[in-house]
Amino acid sequence: IIGQQNCRFFLGITVIVGSFNFSYLKNEKKIFLYYLYFIFVIELTTKLLIDFKQDNVLLYPIYVFGEFIILSNMFIVGLKLNRKLVLAAFVFGFFLLAESLYLWLNNGSLTSGYAKVFSHLVVVCMAGYMLVKSLRSIDGLKNNNFIMVYGGLFFYYSISIFLFMLLGQLVNISQNSAFIIWGMNNLFAALLYGVSLYTFLELKR
Repeated sequence: IIGQQNCRFFLGITVIVGSFNFSYLKNEKKIFLYYLYFIFVIELTTKLLIDFKQDNVLLYPIYVFGEFIILSNMFIVGLKLNRKLVLAAFVFGFFLLAESLYLWLNNGSLTSGYAKVFSHLVVVCMAGYMLVKSLRSIDGLKNNNFIMVYGGLFFYYSISIFLFMLLGQLVNISQNSAFIIWGMNNLFAALLYGVSLYTFLELKR
């Protein structure tokens, strides 16, 4: 199972390579790189807070809100949907943020709500639709070098929903079992970063 440190390493390499290929990216592809930047900043901030023994609990609602807004905008642009949906995405994102903050203010667990499940479910639906649309188009298959990224997003967020719900059901889960589940999540995240890295490397060819 891949550890958090190795996962951050894969993400860092992907961000660096993607940055060097920024000029080759267009529209929603650039937004995907912004998504990787955001995740990288969250990961580094989390590590620093842990190293300095500071509470990092408030990063969770920021993470849920940020990844949903960025990925929603990416798919809205990529699918050429009505730009009014961007506003709808922000409204929904603020509901997700409000739920997490409500749980925190009431001394509950930030991860006990359904914000992450709903946000990931929306991402899975949009990624799946984008993937199917690209696969059904011959021109899309020839010209869309981000098909693997869409597939990676669909796969990672689908698995993430399952793992998150599994953790919620296992109230008395052992530390070792929790470590294995989070290790699996890191593994699938690393696969997403690996697919992204490969896609960025292929842009110049």
